[in-house]
Amino acid sequence: TVGTSVVPPDSKLLAIQPNKLGSAYGDVLLNGTSSTWISKFDLSSDKLVPQVGTAYKQKVLAELQANSGNKTSLSWTSQQGSGPIISMATNDSGAIVWVNPEEVQLQKVVQAGAEIVNGPSVAALTGLSNSTTGIQSTFGYQLVFYVPPAGSTQKIQLLGFSQGLIAASQIN
Repeated sequence: TVGTSVVPPDSKLLAIQPNKLGSAYGDVLLNGTSSTWISKFDLSSDKLVPQVGTAYKQKVLAELQANSGNKTSLSWTSQQGSGPIISMATNDSGAIVWVNPEEVQLQKVVQAGAEIVNGPSVAALTGLSNSTTGIQSTFGYQLVFYVPPAGSTQKIQLLGFSQGLIAASQIN
């Protein structure tokens, strides 16, 4: 008699459908205040955005530019991961939702003779200490959110996360 019900991934009874939550939050991480989804999220206590969001990415790009000029390029994309989307109803008609998006970082060599020096994790996964073409690194996220019911004035809150490098490969 105590428990909760599963909310379908395509439920329209929440502020966002659970199957769209990962990509919406990924857009916030990639585009920050320019994201079309930014107004849906309460970022006031979000601990992940400062670690991997737009300010962090701009800092990484500035450091890369300072250290290597225009010898390499760096970009990020977001995609839905292969993990299941799990949504459990809350007493207020909202839901606790678990999603597993992925973020792909692509660093390419754009000037002949340049190379990318791989960090220890990328080197372990690729078997290469450096690359003269480029490296694609995939970071997996396990995220848990509170999603308010549709029509609520509350915003979506990140409750917890785990993040790590899950794949890396050299590109041609």
